[in-house]
Amino acid sequence: MSKKPIFVIASKEEHEFYRNLPIRDERIIILPFGESLEILRDCDTDMVILDCGNDPKAGLQLLCNIKAIRRDLPVVFLTEVSSEEISIAAFRKGARDFFKKPINIFELAGAIENLLKVKRSSQERRVPFMLTERNNIVEILKSTTPDMPSNILNAIHYIDENISRDIFIGDLAKIAKLSKFHFCRIFKKIIGMSPMRFVIFMRIQKAKELLRMNNLTIATVSTEVGFNDISNFNRYFKQFTKVTPSAYKRLVKNNYITEKNDELFSVIPRKQELPMR
Repeated sequence: MSKKPIFVIASKEEHEFYRNLPIRDERIIILPFGESLEILRDCDTDMVILDCGNDPKAGLQLLCNIKAIRRDLPVVFLTEVSSEEISIAAFRKGARDFFKKPINIFELAGAIENLLKVKRSSQERRVPFMLTERNNIVEILKSTTPDMPSNILNAIHYIDENISRDIFIGDLAKIAKLSKFHFCRIFKKIIGMSPMRFVIFMRIQKAKELLRMNNLTIATVSTEVGFNDISNFNRYFKQFTKVTPSAYKRLVKNNYITEKNDELFSVIPRKQELPMR
């Protein structure tokens, strides 16, 4: 597969830094903020490095505009003004990685090379990163169970789209147009676990995505995936992955866990089912 250039969007003061990126055999095109969207509409690229400096609000808006043009395009977001709120907003709007400046140029180059390797090897067409793994689960369920009733599939889509909110058996049963009893029985027969067990499983999958990102605390991840009690989050995370969230984060930091080998930490236990709510 032929390589496409990497586009860097940054202020003129930062252009020299990006010209020195230690990435071999890659063409890097550096663009000013004002011209970037027009060029992206007319040219193809494998990745965008978006450096918004000390104006994260402008950077987030530009990120939205880029994703409106190329939803599949990996974007690495950098800013000098960092907070958990900004990093969460960037990932929600579709960023694939987030860095607070100043950053080591070799660390940035390594992250870029890893993203390019994944994109080019799989010829991926991705939706915003935080939805990817969960949407893949939905697609896998559809492909492995092609005769899945549409009402059960509707309930699964509802879980996927509302994973950060409170989800109740009664709401899922209404979506499936079944009584609670019949919904639970049919769901478990098809999926292999109770509806609420499946909700927890999906939350842990999303939590793993977030924990693979550098700038989010475990408490923030716990809240983002719908756990109001961090002790419950820790307990279920270990139950499903065999490691604690903090241990998982350390394994990621030391490169023992990557997006490719993460299935090793996707154990689905068959323990006592959760009570219906």
